[in-house]
Amino acid sequence: MTRDTNASNAARPRAKPATARGLLKRCIDLPLSKISPAVIESWRTRRLKEGVKRCTVNRQLTSFKTAPNRAVRTWKLLPANPIADVQLDQDDTQGRVRFLKPGERGRLFEALDEHEVTVRRRRNSMNDWLIERGRRPKP
Repeated sequence: MTRDTNASNAARPRAKPATARGLLKRCIDLPLSKISPAVIESWRTRRLKEGVKRCTVNRQLTSFKTAPNRAVRTWKLLPANPIADVQLDQDDTQGRVRFLKPGERGRLFEALDEHEVTVRRRRNSMNDWLIERGRRPKP
C-alpha cells in the first residue's frame, strides 16, 4: 500500500522522527547509567562529521536529554540526569547570504512602499481613535 506523504503531512504538523528512547538505542548503544557528557559530545562530533545539520543534532540532543529525566524522577534509577548540563550547539543564525536579482530589487521597494502606506493608514486610524477619546496621539 502506498501513501501520499504530501497529502498526509500537509494536514498535520511535523511529526517527531522517533522517541528519545529509540534515538538513544540507535545512536548510543550504552545503558542509561553509562551515558555521560563525554559520550554525548563524541556522538555530537561524529554526527556533525557525517554531514548531519547542526539543527538536527540539536533536536535529537534535546530528545536525548529528556530520557534520563524519567529514570531520575519516575523510576529512581539514577540520582541525577547525567547529561542535563550538556549545551546545545549554536545554530548558524546568519543564514545564507543571497543577493537580489535585477527584477527583485524593484519589487522589494514596491512592497516596502505599500507596507509603509498600510502602516501609516493604521497609525492615523489609531490616532483618530485616541483623539476622539481625549488621549494623546502616537507619533
